Amino acid sequence: MYIKRINICNFRKFDEIGTTIDLNNGINVFMGENNVGKSALIDAIRLTLSSGQYRKKIYVTPDDFHVNKYGERANIIKIDLYFEELTEEQGVAFYLLTDGTDTSKAEIHLQYSLQKDSKGNDKVKDHVTGGPRDTVIPPEVFDNINLLFLPALRNAESDLKPSRSSQLANILYSVAN
Repeated sequence: MYIKRINICNFRKFDEIGTTIDLNNGINVFMGENNVGKSALIDAIRLTLSSGQYRKKIYVTPDDFHVNKYGERANIIKIDLYFEELTEEQGVAFYLLTDGTDTSKAEIHLQYSLQKDSKGNDKVKDHVTGGPRDTVIPPEVFDNINLLFLPALRNAESDLKPSRSSQLANILYSVAN
């Protein structure tokens, strides 16, 4: 299984028109100048794949909603991931993300809305659906996704030094579970 396409709308640098990025099976490289959306793209993937985890390591805040050139903040973020080449086992595990007939393809649709609470504070609400019919996805479906994000190594000697919180420990813990 691999991510075939990503659609992102109103998330950080990506405006209401949004962007669609097609990926290849295998290694994909994102290159560009600073502040063009490379990290936002990776974070959009992380947000979507960790939607069901009760211990998220990444959250959406009001600052993540796109602000246009007039200073107006969007109130909806949309992120869509499209997967292809699911194995038969993956098609069963992610059945709710498929169209019900072709289980070699799956979709996750994540939407965040910015709302005011009773005190006038901004609150972010998320809504996750799957497949082309936008089936509401229970969090348990995401238990089948093993996500490991390793930030850039700034100092490899220090960052890979054995300790409970090192990146090396994160890799080993992820593989062991």
